[in-house]
Amino acid sequence: MLHTQLVVTELVTNAALHAQTSVELTIVTAVGRVRIEARDGSATTLTPHIDTPTRQRGLQLIEDLSDGWGVEAQDAGGKVVWCELHSRGIAR
Repeated sequence: MLHTQLVVTELVTNAALHAQTSVELTIVTAVGRVRIEARDGSATTLTPHIDTPTRQRGLQLIEDLSDGWGVEAQDAGGKVVWCELHSRGIAR
């Protein structure tokens, strides 16, 4: 549960700071997995490369704690940054 809380915090914080638009958070649970999505109105893309000790630390945490993550551009504008975590039976 702690990993889920941390990646939610990082996804929303990154969107709020960098996109500077409203953020819509979606959490979808299914047997064996949890998918977390942060949708914002900015077309600014993310780069997963870490170029300083503190820059993009949130993305590094998301990468380290999740089973997968990515960025998807939206046809109507904006993007979704998502990650997936394996559920250990708590989320259904």
